[in-house]
Amino acid sequence: MTEGLPHYLQFSCVVWFLWKWRCNKVFDHNYSVPQSLAVVINMLAKEWLKANFSTNERDEILMSIRWMKPNVDWVKLNVDGSRNSISGMITAVLVESDSLNVVKMMNEETKRNHPCFSIIQSCKNLMRLDWDRSIDHVYREGSKLVDGLANMGQSMDTGIVFFDNTPCEMVLIFESDFNDLSCFRHASVRD
Repeated sequence: MTEGLPHYLQFSCVVWFLWKWRCNKVFDHNYSVPQSLAVVINMLAKEWLKANFSTNERDEILMSIRWMKPNVDWVKLNVDGSRNSISGMITAVLVESDSLNVVKMMNEETKRNHPCFSIIQSCKNLMRLDWDRSIDHVYREGSKLVDGLANMGQSMDTGIVFFDNTPCEMVLIFESDFNDLSCFRHASVRD
């Protein structure tokens, strides 16, 4: 049954399936255990391994990532677990988030039974106002300052915080963004 799979993974899958099959048998008297136990367990183990580890080096590339300045006449709003409001004379907004799920929710149709449907729709209604807008995904390394500020905010009291100067913990990150310095990240290649 090994097929090159780690023993700890096979053991975990065996225990999980034994528990699942036992529960199915207790609560469904018509249930029968699959005939090819080893095949089912190996299939689960392979799927888990594939989902959690890249086994082929060609699946990843090394990317150079940096914060990108917005185009002239655009305001850029980098988002990482923080909230911002927009008012005044802004006519073009680029929202960037390191949460691909949030970007997809904002750019794609949302089902009415989604638990955050009303919040998502309110955001989409704001985006439909008379302005140019874009909501894009950015890797965390491309928005390090926002990520750092969001992490700082987790240890602060609630409410709005204004900084007169760049917080000392963020100075190096701010300078690297200001000077267009890149960092590198291994990223999955998606089909």
